[in-house]
Amino acid sequence: MLASVHFGIKRTAADDWFDPILNADTELFVDPFLIFKEKRGFWKDAHKRLIKHFNQAFLLLAKASPNTLLYNKALALLLFKEPKELCLGYTSKGTSGLGGGATYAEAIAKAIREAIDRGLEHPRHFEELGVLNEGIGPDRISDLACTVLKSTLIEYTRNIAQRHAIPMAKHKIFAGSFDKKRRIGKRLKLKFPQTHLQLVPCCLCLNVS
Repeated sequence: MLASVHFGIKRTAADDWFDPILNADTELFVDPFLIFKEKRGFWKDAHKRLIKHFNQAFLLLAKASPNTLLYNKALALLLFKEPKELCLGYTSKGTSGLGGGATYAEAIAKAIREAIDRGLEHPRHFEELGVLNEGIGPDRISDLACTVLKSTLIEYTRNIAQRHAIPMAKHKIFAGSFDKKRRIGKRLKLKFPQTHLQLVPCCLCLNVS
């Protein structure tokens, strides 16, 4: 069932969000390059926030050796879970995909190290990091981007929910905010739609099926 049908929403021109199927993933992904193109409005600072997050990992990896404290802190920045509440991805049944664990964090860290070895001093775009290595496809890049931008996605969803009087409840959410000191996503109990749904703007999604 579509979110708009479930909540009885009559969409208007102001509803620029993707209308997801609530009980199954749709093969769409949030594309960091489309985030970069958003120069005005609600999402204008999202790309800067995304690159700032990766820059923290980049700076740590630039001076860290494997199996050191600094290296492990960098890996913590690159750990993520599939945001199942977005209902995007490859999962054929339900919305709980694989996301990324320590193996993928290591793979992304390796790609960043290779970019550093090539002489890159500061990442400005995803393509400069070369993180699209084997096993790290657009679905996992999307998951990572959405994890970093989780609090922005929640705020965006709340705005829509309030406009349409959608009932909200508190849910525990991974990476609801980011602990700058410990460099990890914090699990918080936050209020948003009762189905545990978070909405994504159509303009940030790319179909790669």
